[in-house]
Amino acid sequence: GTANCDDNCPSNPDKTETGVCGCDAADVDGDGDQTLDCNDNCPNDANKTAPGACGCGIADTDTDNDGIEDCNDDCPNDLAKTSPGVCGCGVSDVDANQNGTADCNDVPAPPPPQVTPPPAPRFLEGSGCSLNPAATFRFLTLAPTLMVVAGLMLLRRRRK
Repeated sequence: GTANCDDNCPSNPDKTETGVCGCDAADVDGDGDQTLDCNDNCPNDANKTAPGACGCGIADTDTDNDGIEDCNDDCPNDLAKTSPGVCGCGVSDVDANQNGTADCNDVPAPPPPQVTPPPAPRFLEGSGCSLNPAATFRFLTLAPTLMVVAGLMLLRRRRK
């Protein structure tokens, strides 16, 4: 070994100089992050030198950019939520109609009743004739005009 008079770390057989870490700790970087283990609060995590919000070995990532790290965010992909709430992640807990039930759990109102059109007239049944809907429509739309024309013709006859 080295004589104690020349050894600045006589209590540590592995060191003769204090180095950066002192006599009691080795000047080693165990995780290869360029920070000696004696100055590294995460000596086994090459990505961190301090625990941060999530601790050593877990990245302090905030995937949805809501200001809460994924390790503390129960909805890491939902910018609007950090916990699932009533409706779960990715679904708003809004109660638009303010009835005390979130919209995601609200039973929708039943649809309005269907109006059934009245059955077609049966006065032609058995006569061998059938109704032509297009012709019936044309007649019904022309009927007021025909009545006016017929009325004018009657008025003319009476004046003569």
